[in-house]
Amino acid sequence: MEEDSRPAPASLDALLTLSTAGAPAELLEFYACQNGLPHWFILYGTWQFLTLEEALELTGILIRSSAHLGEQQWNLAWLPILTDNGGDYCFLDLRQGDLAVYRHTDGERLPLRQSLAAFLGGLVLKLHSGEYVFIDDEPSYTGPRVLGE
Repeated sequence: MEEDSRPAPASLDALLTLSTAGAPAELLEFYACQNGLPHWFILYGTWQFLTLEEALELTGILIRSSAHLGEQQWNLAWLPILTDNGGDYCFLDLRQGDLAVYRHTDGERLPLRQSLAAFLGGLVLKLHSGEYVFIDDEPSYTGPRVLGE
C-alpha cells in the first residue's frame, strides 16, 4: 500500500478508550499505526475495515439493536473490526483475542479461530499470491475463500 493512501492513525481519545477496554497490544498497535485500511479496499468481495471511531460507536448501537436476540445479543467485549455493509460484522473478542463473524439476523457467531495478527498476516499472503488484483484501478478478490462461510 502506498504511504499516501494509508489511513492516518486513530485519534488519541479512541485509542485510550480501546486501551481501557483491555484491548490486546496488537490491536492498539494496528490502530495507532493506521486507522483501518483505505475505504476502497474490499476484503473477500464484501468486507471493509471499520475505523476505530466507527467500531466504538457501533458497539453501543449493536448492543441495543440486538437486545431482542437474548443470549445471542452483541457482547460489550466484542469490537467490530469489519463490516459487510449489510448488517453483519467480523469482530475481535477483547477477552479471548480471536476473531468471529456475527450475523445480525439471528445473532449466530461463526468463529474464525484466529487472532487479528494471523488474519492480517493471511491478508498479506493473499496480496502477495495474487488473490487480490486491480481491475480498472479497483481492487478485486479472486480467491476461493468467503469470510464467515
